[in-house]
Amino acid sequence: MNLTNGKRKIALLYGGRGCEHSVSIASAEYVWSVIDRRKYELLCVFIDKAGAWWLSDGVPSPSGHDTYRASHKREVFPCRAGELCGLFDGEKILPVDCAIPLLHGDYGEDGRIQGALDSAGIPFTGADVITGAVCIDKGFTRALAEQIGIPTARGVSLPRAASLEDAARAARQIGFPVFVKPRRLGSSVGAGAARDEAELTSVFRRAALYGEVLIEEFIDGKRELEIGALFLRGRHILSPVGEVLCNGFYDFDKKYGGSTQTVCPADISGGVAEKIREYAVRLCEAASLCGTARIDFFLSDGRLLFNEINTLPGFTKDSLYPALMRAAGIDEGELFNLLVEDAANR
Repeated sequence: MNLTNGKRKIALLYGGRGCEHSVSIASAEYVWSVIDRRKYELLCVFIDKAGAWWLSDGVPSPSGHDTYRASHKREVFPCRAGELCGLFDGEKILPVDCAIPLLHGDYGEDGRIQGALDSAGIPFTGADVITGAVCIDKGFTRALAEQIGIPTARGVSLPRAASLEDAARAARQIGFPVFVKPRRLGSSVGAGAARDEAELTSVFRRAALYGEVLIEEFIDGKRELEIGALFLRGRHILSPVGEVLCNGFYDFDKKYGGSTQTVCPADISGGVAEKIREYAVRLCEAASLCGTARIDFFLSDGRLLFNEINTLPGFTKDSLYPALMRAAGIDEGELFNLLVEDAANR
């Protein structure tokens, strides 16, 4: 452990190459504002869209342009030399006790950053490499849920090389309308509904820009229910079930534009709430989850369906996960205390 004035040294990783670059920056700004500075010394590490790591001397910066590079010339990368683990800046290794990855979606939540940290021997909060890779893939998590007896919406997974005719065949098999989304992205990036084959063409092409595609039945009149989970060594904490109240499709702009209301606890029966709690624990245990997770479900005409697991949910001021955990009696400061101490001692 590398203590400065009795504080752990924590690397806050944000930005990244992925589609949720801007969300990651907003999460880092928020986490910076709530984390306990009496316990932790923060090193802000901005990962630009080319994948380079830059050490900032101040608060997380929203700029990834040339001006940022000009004023932050300390490029770093994770490194290990003997027992010393940290960030190498070209001259020396800056010791790091724990990293907090705040890189949502691709190139962050999917295990890639975790692999780099793990190889360098740097402890980190959240899911490990394998769990991150599995849970970012909606096809894999659907298969996992079905294997352990948890219902999902009817759907077909298509490979990267799938054609429009493949997509139309899958949609006809499911029955229009359908919902189309990339298998390995979050925040509803590239997702949309199609009522017929004409709409399917544009929606599928947009989703296919990001790789493999998942086509699912469109669930009309569904309620979107979420539960927050915190899995630590030897115990887990679940939030009350929350509900997203949104007019129309809960897309990227509504998720991060502040126009969506979250109600927690949701107005649902005790039986439904208990079933969601049961499913959440079973899913997290089956995926060997550690750290944070938000598990999403649909409820429609009495059908409770698993939607997805988010192993690195948003931490912006508008994000659901912090609100869910507050409802469980854990504020953001305490949440990161628990996460850091668990990761550093793992």
